[in-house]
Amino acid sequence: MKLYLVRHGESESNRLGYFAGQLDAPLTELGHEQARRVAEFFRDIAVDAVYSSDLSRAAETARPTAEQHGLSVIPAPGMREVHAGDWEGMPFTELPVISPEQYRVWNTDIGNVHFPNGESVEAAALRAQEALRQIAETHPGETVVVASHGGIIRALLALWQHGSVQAMQHAVWAPNASVSEILCEKGTFCVLRSGMVEHLGDLVTELPKTI
Repeated sequence: MKLYLVRHGESESNRLGYFAGQLDAPLTELGHEQARRVAEFFRDIAVDAVYSSDLSRAAETARPTAEQHGLSVIPAPGMREVHAGDWEGMPFTELPVISPEQYRVWNTDIGNVHFPNGESVEAAALRAQEALRQIAETHPGETVVVASHGGIIRALLALWQHGSVQAMQHAVWAPNASVSEILCEKGTFCVLRSGMVEHLGDLVTELPKTI
């Protein structure tokens, strides 16, 4: 089956510069426009189902695509962003102060981060991969769009392109509202294209290079 992973559009947490994790941070107006452009990307693609993380920024990104194809967005809690524990809701500028060692690992060896009082990046990636396997089993031979989050998508791309979540440092962040095309056969995932943003035109937004 064909799987399209979509990162949510710009959220309030992206705009304001804090770590949302599993907190619910709605889309900005720019994020909503990015979501509409995602729908344009899928206008001429026969989409059989649309899934999303149950956090609103992902669901709001998926909704225009689903409506365009006469579908509803199906919640997929397993596609939530990593649970960042004590970091959730914290400005990025404060992280090196409150968690200097974990922040160092985040910047130099992100695939081995275990968030204080949260989950590890590896556990989050494996949780999301299992959710995608279940979706693939439900839609054999079909084309499915799944909206998720930056950390989850980067970890999955590291797992599929580099063989392990620990190689995440060698994968890049997917920009907001970017699309990655994945082929799934017998539970194995093959990345065909990643981080596509051409549909966004001049509305591409990315995390700061320091994150």
